[in-house]
Amino acid sequence: MIRRIIHIILFCLVSVPALMAADSLQVAVADTQQTTTPKNSLTSPIKYWADAISLGDQGNMIYLSGNAKIVYQDMTLTAARIRIDQKARVLYAYGVADSVDADGNLVQRGIPVFKEKGQEPLTGEVIEYNFETERGKISMGKTSMEPGYYRGRRINRIADSTLLVEDGIFTSCEHIDHPHYYFQSQHIRLKVKDEVIAEPIVFYIADVPLAWLPFGVFPNKKGRHSGIVIPKYGENRVGGRFLRSMGYYWAPNDYFDASFLTDYYDRLGFGFRSTMRYNVRYKLNGSISGSYFPRNPSTGAKTERWQFRFSHRQQVDPTLSISGSGNFMSDRRYVRDLSPNVDERLNQNITSSLTLSKRWKGTKNSLSASMSRNENLQTGRVGYVFPSISFNRSKTSIYETLTGKKLGGRKTWYQNIYFSYNSSLIRKGSKIPKPDSTFTESQTQGIQHRMGFSAPQKIFKYVSLNPSLSLKEDWVDEVKQAAYNEETKTIDVTSKKQFAARHTFSASVSAKTTLFGLFEPNIGSFKYLRHKLDPSVSFNWTPDFSDPDYGYFDYVADSNHVLQKFDRFAGSAYGGTSSRESRRISMRLGNLFQGKFVDENGKETKRDLLTVNMATAYNYLADSLRWSNITTNLRTKILGKSISVRMTHGFYRRNATNTRFVNRFERFPKLLTLSTSLGFTLNNRTFSGQKEKNAKKPAADQTEESGILQDRSQMIERHDYRKETKNISVPWSTSLNLNYSYNRLNTAQPQRLDLSARANFQLTPGWKISWNGRFDLVNGEMSYQRFDIYRDLHCWEMSFGWQPTVGYYAFQINIKASALQDIKLTKHPTNSSYLR
Repeated sequence: MIRRIIHIILFCLVSVPALMAADSLQVAVADTQQTTTPKNSLTSPIKYWADAISLGDQGNMIYLSGNAKIVYQDMTLTAARIRIDQKARVLYAYGVADSVDADGNLVQRGIPVFKEKGQEPLTGEVIEYNFETERGKISMGKTSMEPGYYRGRRINRIADSTLLVEDGIFTSCEHIDHPHYYFQSQHIRLKVKDEVIAEPIVFYIADVPLAWLPFGVFPNKKGRHSGIVIPKYGENRVGGRFLRSMGYYWAPNDYFDASFLTDYYDRLGFGFRSTMRYNVRYKLNGSISGSYFPRNPSTGAKTERWQFRFSHRQQVDPTLSISGSGNFMSDRRYVRDLSPNVDERLNQNITSSLTLSKRWKGTKNSLSASMSRNENLQTGRVGYVFPSISFNRSKTSIYETLTGKKLGGRKTWYQNIYFSYNSSLIRKGSKIPKPDSTFTESQTQGIQHRMGFSAPQKIFKYVSLNPSLSLKEDWVDEVKQAAYNEETKTIDVTSKKQFAARHTFSASVSAKTTLFGLFEPNIGSFKYLRHKLDPSVSFNWTPDFSDPDYGYFDYVADSNHVLQKFDRFAGSAYGGTSSRESRRISMRLGNLFQGKFVDENGKETKRDLLTVNMATAYNYLADSLRWSNITTNLRTKILGKSISVRMTHGFYRRNATNTRFVNRFERFPKLLTLSTSLGFTLNNRTFSGQKEKNAKKPAADQTEESGILQDRSQMIERHDYRKETKNISVPWSTSLNLNYSYNRLNTAQPQRLDLSARANFQLTPGWKISWNGRFDLVNGEMSYQRFDIYRDLHCWEMSFGWQPTVGYYAFQINIKASALQDIKLTKHPTNSSYLR
C-alpha cells in the first residue's frame, strides 16, 4: 500500500504542467485578418489564412478550409478546417478524415494545433470556444511538457483560469497514444497557477492498473512555491519499508521558507523533521531545524529523542558581523541511529559557536569575541570556551607608526622593520562523565599577549633575508605546585590560586634567492633549455624554558633522591611550557626546467619540462642522526600525461638486522621510499586520429541515502558506477591506472604494484556494460572487481551491478524521467549492509 501511495502522489505532482497547457484554450478564439471582428471586445485584430475562405448565413459564418491558420497576439491556431460562428460567438477547429490504421482507428490529418509563445504546442481532435461565455472545450487534447507527455479525453474551460479535465493521463513515454505506463484520473479540476484536485488516481503499466488513490490535492505553480513534498520510498533491514521526507513546503515570500516533513518506518513508526530558512541578501541568512523521533530504532520502545540546530550570519554594517551555529540533541546516539545524512552519522563531534567580529576602517585593528561548545559523541566529554576575546593589529611598519609618515617606493633598512600585535582573553572548561553518572569538571582562564617583529631585507643585491622574532606573555590565575610528601613517599601536585606570568620567545632567520641557467641544445625544434633554481635556507631557535633561570618549573627530589621537574603552568588556558630547546636549519631547493621550441615557421612555444623540489633539515641538538631524510617531488609530462614521483632518501645506514638506522653515513643517500602512478585511456577513436570531444568525467559520489538506519560498515567504493555505465558514449573504451610504491623500511612487503582497470562496452544503443577491477600484481591477486549492466527500456531503464569479491549484487528497474526516478523496483541481499 505504501508503494502505491508514493506512485500516485508522484503522478499528481508531475501532471500539473500538462493541465496548465489546457489554459491555452482561452486563446483559441481567433478573429480574421480581414478585420471581421466579433462584437465582444478584443484587444487586438485577428489575422487568418486558408486555402479557401467562404462566408455563410449572411456573413455570420466564416469557413476556413485547407491549411487554415489564425493568429491573435502571441497565439497561433492551425487546423485543416476552422469555422467561426459570429452570431453564436463560437469558434470550431478540427481535422479531416484521411485513412484508417491497422487497428481500424480513424486517422485524421490537419488536426488543430495551438501554440502560445513560450509554451509547448497543444493538439486535439476538436477545439471549441465561446467568445461570450469565455468557455472552451477540446477533445483528445495532447501536449508535451517537462517532465513528460500529457493527454486528456475532454477538457472544459469553465471560468477564468479554471479547467475541468475528463480522463486525463500523464507519462514520460513519448508514445502518448499507447504509452508503456501512465497515471490516469477520471476527474481533474485545475486552477491555473493555484492547485489541482484529482479523483480517483490510478497508476498503470502496460494498461494494467497497479496502484489506486481515492483523491489528491496538489499545488500548481511554477518556480519556488508552497506545496506537498514528494516522499522517498525504500526499505531498510532494521526499520523495514519506509516513506521518508513526506510533508509540506511553505514559501510565503522571497526571504523565508520552511519544510515540515514526516518519516515513516513500518517497524518503528513516525519521525518528524522541520527546517526554516531565511536570507536577506548582503544582510543576513540562516536556518533553524529540529527533528523528533518517539521510538528507539534498536528495541522499538517508546522514548523521547530529539535534535535542534541553528545557524545565523549577519552583516550589521561593513565593519561589524555576527555569526553562529548550534547543534543540540537528546542523547549521544541520536545522530548515529536516526539521521538520514551520511556525513552526520560518521561525525563524532557536535559543536556550537557564536562569534562577533569588528574592524575599524582606516586602521589595521580588529576585535573578535566568541564562545563555543564541543561534545564528543563517543566519550561524552563536553568542552566549552566562554568567553574568548581577541584584539589584533596586523603587520605594521614601525617607522610609519612612530613618525606618521607614509612609506615611499624605495625603503631604507629601518623602514623595513614591521611589528604585529595580538592580545586575547580566554576562559574554558570541560565536563567528563564518570561511570556513576556524575561529571569531573575543570576550568581555566588566562590572558595572552603576542608581539612579532620581522625585517625583510635585500643583501648582496640578489639575496632576500628575513629575520623575525616572536614574543609571548601569558597571564594565569592558577599555578601548579609540587612538594614531596613524607608520609606517602610520593610527590604531590596541587593547584594554587595566584597570579603568574610566563614570558617565552622564539627567533628565526631565512634567506632565499633565484638563479638561472640557459642552454642551447638545438635539437630539432628544441632550441633553448632554461634551468631555474630557487634555493632557500632557514634557521629556527626556541630555548629550553624548563631551565631553572626562567622559574617556570619546580624541581623536587623523589624518594630515590632523583630530581623531577614539574611545569607550574601545566593545564593552563594556553597550554604547558616548552621544555625542549630547538635549533634546526631547514633547506629547500626548487628546480624548474623549461624548454623553448621553434617550428619551421618560426613560431615559438614554451613548455615546462620538469619540476624537481627537494628538502631536508639538520637538527643541531640531536645526539645522533641529525640529518633528516631528503624528500623529493618530481613532476613531468610524457605523451601528454602528467606523471608525478615522490621519493625519500636517507643519509644513514641500517643496522645488521635492518630494523633501525645507525649513526653512520651512506656513501651516497640511499632510496628509502618511492611512489608514482600512471594512467591512460584507450577507445575506438584513439587509433582513428579523432579526439573525443566533451569527454565525460567519472561521476562524482552520488551515493544515495537509505534512510535513518543506514549502515556503512561494509562500504568499499563510493562511485556511482550505475550512472557511469549509463553515461557510456562510445562503443568501447578502456582506462588503466598503474600505481607503484616502494618502501625499503617494510621488510615484509617492500614493493606494491597495483593495476586499476575499467572497461566499457556499448553493445547496442540500448545495452551498455562496464567492468572495474583492481589487481595486486606483486601477489598476483585480484583485490576488487565489479560488473555493471545497463539497459535502456525506452521510458524505463534497468541496471544490474555485481561485486563477486564482497558477494553483493543490486538490481533496479525505474522510470527514466529524472522527476520520477523514485518510482522503482530494487533487489539486493537483505542480509547485507553494503552500500554502493
